[in-house]
Amino acid sequence: MPIDLSLSYSHGFGGFTPFFEALMQGRLLGSRCPICDEVCFPPRMRCSVHHVETELAELTGFARLLSWTTGPVKLPQANETALLTFGLVQLDGAINSTLVRIDGDETQLVTGALLRLQRLDEKADLSHPIQALVFERP
Repeated sequence: MPIDLSLSYSHGFGGFTPFFEALMQGRLLGSRCPICDEVCFPPRMRCSVHHVETELAELTGFARLLSWTTGPVKLPQANETALLTFGLVQLDGAINSTLVRIDGDETQLVTGALLRLQRLDEKADLSHPIQALVFERP
């Protein structure tokens, strides 16, 4: 006997709320250590070297592409599998690299290409704010 169940709840993000709010507004926030002044993305609550609380730091939204791959992916709450591109990027102003989704023609990508955070469609229905972390060629 089939039974359909659904659950609706409010997901709290704690100290990372400003990061997710900024992301939904098309802005990137990293964390800056007050001692070494290094910025990491995504933000960390504490510096991994000095073990002190960090402060939020706004990044430019630009990145350099280090590597990428394209393959079939089914995003959470999507009905179908889609061919998506993900890339490892070095964000302008951050000391570490991070994995992001890349929108556009993957045949036009080259190592070192300049990418920018894509503006979120106001009608976008995302199951989680991290799905707004999508880059494109300027």
